[in-house]
Amino acid sequence: GSDGNNLGLCQQANKLALAYAKKKATTGQLARYESIGQKIVWGDDHATWGGPDFIDAKLGKKYDNKASTVTISSPSLVTDYNYIISSSRAMHYCKVLSPAMALEWILIDGLRLHGSLANATKAE
Repeated sequence: GSDGNNLGLCQQANKLALAYAKKKATTGQLARYESIGQKIVWGDDHATWGGPDFIDAKLGKKYDNKASTVTISSPSLVTDYNYIISSSRAMHYCKVLSPAMALEWILIDGLRLHGSLANATKAE
C-alpha cells in the first residue's frame, strides 16, 4: 500500500516555510505585514494522477481581495509500492512554497493590496 494519499503533508511543509520566513523578518517588517498585509491561508493539497500531471501542475494561488487573503494549495503526487515505475515507488512529491517566496510575500507582494502607492491612504 501507500501512505493512503495522506494529503496535507504538502500543506504542513508550506506552513513551516511561512513560519521560517516570519522568523527571518525583522520585528518592524513583521508588524507591518500583520497590520496591512494580505494574509496567507492554506488550501487543501490537490492530488495529481501521475508524473506528467504533477510536472505541469503549479502551486495554487487564489486571491481574495475582499477578505485580504491569498489561499495557497500544493499539487501532490503519492505513489504506492506497486507503482509502475520502480524508481518512483512509495514516494510523496509536493510542490511547495519556498521560505524565500514566503519572505518575499511578507516583505513585498503581500503588502501591495493595502500598502502600495496606488492603494496607500492619501494625506490630507
